[in-house]
This record gives sequence, C-alpha cells and structure tokens, in this order.
Amino acid sequence: MNIVVYSVFGIGNAIDKIPMLMLLKKLGHHITVIQDPAGRGVLDEADFVDDLYYSDRIGAIPGVFDLGISAIPSNGHFKNKANQKTLLGSFTDVRDWNKPDWLSNVKMVCDYFNVDDNAESNFLAEIPGCYYPVDNMPVHDQHTGWVGIHPGGSSNWPWKRISLEAWRLLIDRIYFEYGLKVICFGKSSDFNNEILGQKWDHIFKADEKHISYLSGNHKTLGQTASHIRNCKLFISCDSGLMHLAASLGVPTIGIFGPTSSIKNVPFVGKDNKFQVVKPLIDCHPCQHNKDKMKNCDHRSCLDPNRGLILDTVEKWIK
Repeated sequence: MNIVVYSVFGIGNAIDKIPMLMLLKKLGHHITVIQDPAGRGVLDEADFVDDLYYSDRIGAIPGVFDLGISAIPSNGHFKNKANQKTLLGSFTDVRDWNKPDWLSNVKMVCDYFNVDDNAESNFLAEIPGCYYPVDNMPVHDQHTGWVGIHPGGSSNWPWKRISLEAWRLLIDRIYFEYGLKVICFGKSSDFNNEILGQKWDHIFKADEKHISYLSGNHKTLGQTASHIRNCKLFISCDSGLMHLAASLGVPTIGIFGPTSSIKNVPFVGKDNKFQVVKPLIDCHPCQHNKDKMKNCDHRSCLDPNRGLILDTVEKWIK
C-alpha cells in the first residue's frame, strides 16, 4: 500500500510519530512523509521512511495514494489542509489520525490493518531503547557521563519552563552530592524564564567549572543528538529535546509543569528509563485552557518536586 503521512509541529511531535511509522513499514507499506520544518532533521536518516518532504519546500507530489493519514492535532481534515499546501495526488482513503500521543497513533494503525493485541504488544516490546535514527550521527566523546539538562522549550510555550532557581538548586545538588557535571542544552533564548521574570545570567555565573553549555543556535539536530547520547542521564522540561533524549535510550527525567504527562509522555523503548515529574495540584494540567495558563496567579507548577528528581538521579547513577 502507498501511504502518505502529513505530520506537523516540532521535534517532539515528529519523534512521537516514529513508532507509528515503524509499524507501517513493518507491515510492508511504502511510506511518504510530509513534515513541517519545525521538525526538520528528525526523519532525514530514517530507514522506515521511503520519501520525505518538508512542507515549506515542495510544490507538488504526483501519484496516487491508497491511504492519506493526517497527523495534525486540531487542524481538521487532511484534504482541506495538506492537499492545499502540497497539491497531492488522489486518495483511495483518508484518515484523520490526529491524536497527539504516540500510543493512539499506533492503536489506530492496528485497528485499521486488523493487527491483533498480541502482535501490537510484541511490536512495541521489540523497539530498542535507541530508536532514533543514528546510523550517520557524528561521534562526540566530549561530556561523556555528564548530566544533560534542557531548561527551555518551544518559544510558543514559555509557560512550560520551570523556575531557574529550581535549576540552580538541582544543578548544585547533582554536582556537590553526586560529583556529576552538567551540560546545558538549548538556544540562547531557552535560558531565561520570561514568565517568572528570571534571567539565567542573574542566577548562574559564566565561569562555573561544573557547568558547560552546548548552544543549539548553530547545531544541527544530529549534532545535538550525538552529545545527548553521551549523557549519563537527561533532565528536561516538556520539550522536543526531552523526546529526543528518550528516543536515544538515555535515562530521562521529564518535568511537566502546566502540560499533561499523559498526552505528552514520550515513547520509551525496550529497557529504557523515563521518570515523570508533575505537580500534585488540582489545576494540573491546564494546557488546554490557555487563558487559565496565561493568567495563573500562583505558578506553583513551575517549582518541581526536587526530592523526586534527586531520588531518581541517585537511583539511576548507582
């Protein structure tokens, strides 16, 4: 079957589509993916994708597709959206499989192709800890064994960034109690917290020997991934790099402030580790009510459970 998948949004959303794409390929289909440029680099080396196009660089994709899959959360019907942008050929069938979480996408494939529960479970159990395409990834030995952190996230979602004072306490405890140095990932804009009015350089000094920085401003996703893969573990807000670390098989702690850990939790491959840290407050999560999230009068979800984070760090490094 000739299948085209229209996938949008950023790195995390693109990575969340990987189990579904792997399953479609395992079932023997020809897979074409149209990816939003915000997720550029995720699927470039994927052997389970036959043809990859970016929606900002294509004019027309000729051909007849047996199935068109919309993987566009909250953006309507495939023909009304993707077809207008890409001038796709005709379809025998079209499905709006626009659930944002990876498991729903896998289950919809299984239902459509009559894959039974045992085969689905076996497929998921066989996916290795590192399922991100790494064959042509550059090799870096620098920062091997360090703890990676990502304090930022999408510029469209600044509410996901936890307090910089919390990062200060966590980084110091990780170094002074466990002897682990920290490497901070992200673009320069990731290191400030505009929601709480905090600036990174007001809380951290530039020359602290136990903290290093890998700016994402001039790094490809593959280069960033190669450094994350060397980390002993990774601690991140709900972000694309959180999903990237989990897909690389790196033990990952995901800190969820206003966003849902049920909807946004990454797929964790075989023998990998992922720890959810979320606030135990009645208003969590509030990501589906942006007015409430923007006008919150307490922001207590941005001060994470440091005890759980540090207990997980201690358990994983032993």
